[in-house]
Amino acid sequence: MEYDKRNTPVEVSEHNHADLSSVQQALIEAQKEILELQSQIQWLERSYE
Repeated sequence: MEYDKRNTPVEVSEHNHADLSSVQQALIEAQKEILELQSQIQWLERSYE
């Protein structure tokens, strides 16, 4: 990653933290979706037994 000379280290750190926060939020959403899909798969498997 190139260091942006226009931003102070604190500003860069805050920006990276905001990026990390949005990535974590996306990860949480993806995990919820995975759990939902897993429960659907289990339901489908049971209906074929």
